Amino acid sequence: MAVHHRERTGAGQYVDISMLDSMISAMSSNYMTFLGSGRVPQPMGTAFPTVVPYQVFHARDRVFALAIGSEKLWATFCGAIGHPELQAHPDYASNALRIQNRQSLESALQQIFKAHDAAHWVEVLGAVGIPCCLVRTFDEVVQHPQSAVRQMFPWIEHPTAGKHRVTGSPIKMSASLAGPTTAAPLLGQHTAAALRELLGLDTEKIRQLVADGVIPDAQSPKPNAALHGRRDEPR
Repeated sequence: MAVHHRERTGAGQYVDISMLDSMISAMSSNYMTFLGSGRVPQPMGTAFPTVVPYQVFHARDRVFALAIGSEKLWATFCGAIGHPELQAHPDYASNALRIQNRQSLESALQQIFKAHDAAHWVEVLGAVGIPCCLVRTFDEVVQHPQSAVRQMFPWIEHPTAGKHRVTGSPIKMSASLAGPTTAAPLLGQHTAAALRELLGLDTEKIRQLVADGVIPDAQSPKPNAALHGRRDEPR
């Protein structure tokens, strides 16, 4: 928006974004419920206050997430789980009613879902367009083929930790490299370069600062045997 404003008017502007403002904005629907009703929301686990069912459920073997965000999806969902009678049930016929009768509906659905494994429900519901997915563990996410396609866990070389994996950038661009190109710096590794490039200090001045104890002497790092022993490097 600031760039478009500059293109239109020729004037730049300062962009101010705070963590507090961002968190309030991310929870705007919750705050609108409070501002309209005056009721302070209480913890609901994975459930959503204004849409039902919209949460994590326990299947026979593990949990999976489910999101029924419209009446059309609700009708499709009831048929897919083998209980079409729920669609027109007087307690569940609309989202407003499902919110009022959340507890009984969630209990009924929980009993239904325990009849099969989570993968069964994800396959059945996904086939008819119901938003749902397994709640994956960290190791499953790291090993998932899509994580590899998106290059979200690349390998890098570190002078002390050796070769190890890190999290990649979620931002992908067609012409600019977005992944990590260097390892995390060691303490004082870039001090001399920063003083030279940003403050214009020469080598002799930097050496004097080291001798006076003003800045640390960045020594060549030695490999850390313990870290090398723990790394999960492909062979």
